[in-house]
Amino acid sequence: MAPQKNASFWLLLGLLILGFIFFACTKSESGSNQDIIESSVHDEGQLDLAEEVNDIRPKDVADENDLVSDFEQIDSQDTPPAFDEVTEPGVPRFSVYDLQNLGNVRSIAGTSDLGIIAVGDNGLVAHMRDISDSDFFLGPTPPDNKDLFAIVSRHGTTVAVGEKGLVLRLKDFGWEVLQAPTSLDLYGVAVVDSDDFYVCGAKGQIFHFRENSWTKEDTGITYNLYAIVPTGTGAIAAGDFGTVIELRGGIWQRQQVASPASSLRGLFRTPDGITFAVGTLGTVVLQKEGVWQLQITGDNYDPPRDLYSIFAFSSSEVYAVGDKGAVLKFDGKKWRVAPVAGPYNQFADLRAVWGVETEDGTKKVIAMGLDSRGLALNNKTFEDLNLAITQNLYGVTFDPDGRAIVVGDRGVAFAFDGKRFFGIETFTNNSLRSVSWPYAVGDKGTLVEFQAVSDIRATITDLTPPDDLTDIHSTPDFAVAVSRQGTVFRIDDNGVATNDDLLGNSLYAVCIADPSKIVVGADKGLLFVMENENARTLNPAGGFRAIRDLYCDDSFFIAVGDYGLLLKCDYTSCVSL
Repeated sequence: MAPQKNASFWLLLGLLILGFIFFACTKSESGSNQDIIESSVHDEGQLDLAEEVNDIRPKDVADENDLVSDFEQIDSQDTPPAFDEVTEPGVPRFSVYDLQNLGNVRSIAGTSDLGIIAVGDNGLVAHMRDISDSDFFLGPTPPDNKDLFAIVSRHGTTVAVGEKGLVLRLKDFGWEVLQAPTSLDLYGVAVVDSDDFYVCGAKGQIFHFRENSWTKEDTGITYNLYAIVPTGTGAIAAGDFGTVIELRGGIWQRQQVASPASSLRGLFRTPDGITFAVGTLGTVVLQKEGVWQLQITGDNYDPPRDLYSIFAFSSSEVYAVGDKGAVLKFDGKKWRVAPVAGPYNQFADLRAVWGVETEDGTKKVIAMGLDSRGLALNNKTFEDLNLAITQNLYGVTFDPDGRAIVVGDRGVAFAFDGKRFFGIETFTNNSLRSVSWPYAVGDKGTLVEFQAVSDIRATITDLTPPDDLTDIHSTPDFAVAVSRQGTVFRIDDNGVATNDDLLGNSLYAVCIADPSKIVVGADKGLLFVMENENARTLNPAGGFRAIRDLYCDDSFFIAVGDYGLLLKCDYTSCVSL
């Protein structure tokens, strides 16, 4: 039996040696085989075995220097390594951003110039120009991405407050920073007049801004205050432990109006002097003639849903919203749960509500909350509404600071700086079809010029004739735009000049090859080369396929179009690719 045992031992040893050799040969980017073998041994006996394996190692196995040399050779030849030589995934080259979810909304207000405006986490600001179509537009964008917790607009003054004492006052389509004298968060704001407002926040702090200066109020409390509203003689603030404090005769007076377990999160005061407060655990209280009364809401949800915001057209038409799709309505006598159809946002966590009444008496109520999910009142029922960019987008370019500028339907324009999106006011509802820094063009002769300031401003010009502009290409010296009606526009420091040589052709694309040579793409596969303002035609086999975009180089250009059209041209002829 002894010989059989020795044979098995040597067979096992041989397999072990072969295994080490195979492992060393297939190990990638990990140094020499000697390193691999030595990393696998743990005592002196195994070191002897490793030396024997190294002696019988095949001579064509690369050592460490050979591997380095091989990779250098690959790099110098610009050929990619084989798949089995790649051991780590590459850095992602693309990022996907969901414009259907712009973030958490914390507050809403109705303004005289921007319609409904919403603010939220990470400096989120968006506005709805027209309540009839529910489209949101980004901006006005604040100077940084601090969280915004509240916004109020009254007497033509719009003020937002947020993280670390941030106070912003809306000015044109931008924000004026009025930093409060605190590093704590601010949760509520009450506008008394254009230059007179209160802010409240963490640890019971209240500050009064008047005539461009701040005054800290002595509240006598140290717990959080989440909301504040002006009264005829002062202000009322609400916060933790079911308490409110009211400014009367220059003194803040505290009163507990709800359960100590409840935090009062929202306040609203109607024109007839009734103040409503809502909070956690479904709490609703109202003050009438100086007396606070706890309300029964009729919401049978168990456990009670937290309420965060309240709005009233009058003391007989009041709306309160909160967690899990809670929408309550008060008719002056009784609270009821409002019908919520959804269907997708039926259980949205709502944080803000506001209403708008138009001149013809039409009323619209909007509630928004976490994850950009919201509801809008439609024929007595609340239906889905999302804070999202829903317009069609047609063009993108970059400004000198590397920020992406995007344009689209209804004059929408916004920028992305690699961290966040911010809106650009273009002062038009006409669709913008193309953008090439610093210009964008669109329907009805719309020409927008951007300025590369911190928040990117824009000015608008109406071109003549008011053609529907489809594309534009800019250089540092001039720009060329084309229209669906066939006009070619040249834009430079001297103004705008037009060329009518191509009238009757629907022009969709343009690119500048050099200062004296311009290529224009049109319908029916037509291509035009304009040299010194004289146009000649290239007639590729385009048929009825329109040219949609162009790329120009010194010696050639590429044209793409409908139904897979792809052409390479040398300015005299084209071939289909």
